[in-house]
Amino acid sequence: MVDNLNNTDTGTAMQAHKPVDDGWNSPIEDEGAGRQIQGTLLRYDDKQWFTGKEKTVIPNGTRLIALDIKKGWKRWGNGKVVEFVTEIEGHYPKRHELGHDDERVWECGPGDKPTDPWQNSREALLIDPHTCAAFTFCTASAGGRSAVDDLQNAVRNARRVRAGVVPMISLEWQPMPTDYGIKSKPYFKIVDWSIPGAEVTAIAHDSGGMNDPTA
Repeated sequence: MVDNLNNTDTGTAMQAHKPVDDGWNSPIEDEGAGRQIQGTLLRYDDKQWFTGKEKTVIPNGTRLIALDIKKGWKRWGNGKVVEFVTEIEGHYPKRHELGHDDERVWECGPGDKPTDPWQNSREALLIDPHTCAAFTFCTASAGGRSAVDDLQNAVRNARRVRAGVVPMISLEWQPMPTDYGIKSKPYFKIVDWSIPGAEVTAIAHDSGGMNDPTA
């Protein structure tokens, strides 16, 4: 590569741009090999969000950017995820396709009863828009899967209008009817859309003043 590009019309020289190797994109030493999450574990329980094993409360309404989701079946063994299956021959797996069906060799779970080692699971990778701290929401509950699936469907629809958009979500909850009455489930309420690196609104919408600093 030449360092200078000569402009024959003006007789001046323009410095060619060289990518700067500042280290940010270098490989990361994976000291946490085997971990299933990035950043801090995000949890939900009974209308409230928490982080970490200490269950530090995260206020409802906290806004994060949703970067990625994962859907699949996790197989557990000795308290760890030992297998993660996202598809079989191009389709989302059904439980009977996964094997490990013999309940006699299943590990015991709650109530000291044999527990299916496979869990139909979802993960959502979220980041704080101000600090860029990462959070991973992991769930195998019906309500949690529904929340992630609803978010995925919304992003798919949005990307039909504008490719590459990512949602900013608010951590909320919704009522969920169950056989035992009305419970709650997590809810990723989409409050805005953006395109990484863009300086324009990704999708025109009426936020109802939600993102208006003067509201």
